[in-house]
Amino acid sequence: MFPSNCVDSPNTNAKRNRNNGFTLVEMLVVVAIIGILVGLLFPALQAVRQAARKTYCSANIRQVILATLTYETAQMVFPPGDDGQGAGCIVPLLSYLKQEYLYELHGQGAQSGDTYRDLLLEMSELEIETLICPASYPSENKSNMNDLGDFTTHYYGIMGPAGSATASDGSHEYDYAELSPASPDGPIALQGLFSPGQNGKFVGRRIQEIKDGTSYSFGFGEISGFENLKGELEQRIKRGGWAFGAEYGSNGFPLRVLSSKSVSFGINTDEGQINDISFSSNHPGGAQFSLVDGAIRFVDQNISVDILKTFCSIDEVEKPEKLDNF
Repeated sequence: MFPSNCVDSPNTNAKRNRNNGFTLVEMLVVVAIIGILVGLLFPALQAVRQAARKTYCSANIRQVILATLTYETAQMVFPPGDDGQGAGCIVPLLSYLKQEYLYELHGQGAQSGDTYRDLLLEMSELEIETLICPASYPSENKSNMNDLGDFTTHYYGIMGPAGSATASDGSHEYDYAELSPASPDGPIALQGLFSPGQNGKFVGRRIQEIKDGTSYSFGFGEISGFENLKGELEQRIKRGGWAFGAEYGSNGFPLRVLSSKSVSFGINTDEGQINDISFSSNHPGGAQFSLVDGAIRFVDQNISVDILKTFCSIDEVEKPEKLDNF
């Protein structure tokens, strides 16, 4: 016989079984603690995701400006804002953006029975990931203009500032040149890297023409935040396919420019029309810009419009005084 003290009693077994589990109160406490930790971590995770998308976007626009600089090195001229037939400044960069198929498709020209516009339409039916901000909504990646392709770009060439700018001390006001007659779709500026001339023709700029210096002149800017726009503004913001440049009127002058923009308003201000819609993004607080020297700047949306305009000009309009840096 075993000693009586070596045998568990029924009461001892019941107590042991109870100690192996959680009570309802203990379970609720654990769930509450987990909920609090998730609540604390979620904003941090969101911030990390936003930072990652912003970095990815910065890498995208850097690829675009580096492709532009590579093109300039090879051709001794920057690509024009339009090739005179409707193709925009992105098309000449295709081979430098690792889009050999599209580059060769463009080089083959329009096929029998098709027009050059048909070719650009076919090209814009393909999405180029490099041209899309990763923080954008799916609807913002699409063209919303009839017969202008399926996919757009979020990185637009700078046609230059429109209107005027005031010196930081208020002593001077600088007036910027615009194409005349004016377009009903907003001003077409003449003093940026991708602007046309007074005759309405787009000609590639030479690096010597960037009189403000490549480190003080914007080449591309981001326009990717459209999802939350409502009403009249939503109707007048038009996004064409990434391959399209300008659409011309009967007088041979451009009416609307799709892959380049004039600068009339501040960042994220929800103003402007097709030619001068404000630069915007889904990144909190600003939008991405590239300088012509290849540097990338995330420009705060609170920057003075006057300062923004001077960095979008390449023609030393603001001399002898420069507006404040940012």
